[in-house]
Amino acid sequence: MAVGNVLVSPTCPDSSAVAVRLQGEIDAAAGADLRSILIDVIMHCRPARILIDLREVTAVDASVIGTLQAAYDLARDADLAFAIDSDGSPLAAELGRMDLP
Repeated sequence: MAVGNVLVSPTCPDSSAVAVRLQGEIDAAAGADLRSILIDVIMHCRPARILIDLREVTAVDASVIGTLQAAYDLARDADLAFAIDSDGSPLAAELGRMDLP
């Protein structure tokens, strides 16, 4: 059972920007949901800008960090703007040490 929430706004199609908001503790099951959502957004919706909102995340499974890195790399390869907002999240310091926007 997945813990935490993964919300996408607005949903495709024809969105110039898509925000993916995560809330709570994101475990491996929710991380798998996130991976599927990000692949769909990047490969099928192809918005000009993707924002990952982690401000309400309290903890993540280690696999989620890898998913975010892979999504960033895929978006960059597709010439899509990709940003992560982790202000106020316990993850801010950890993400700051990585090569993520």
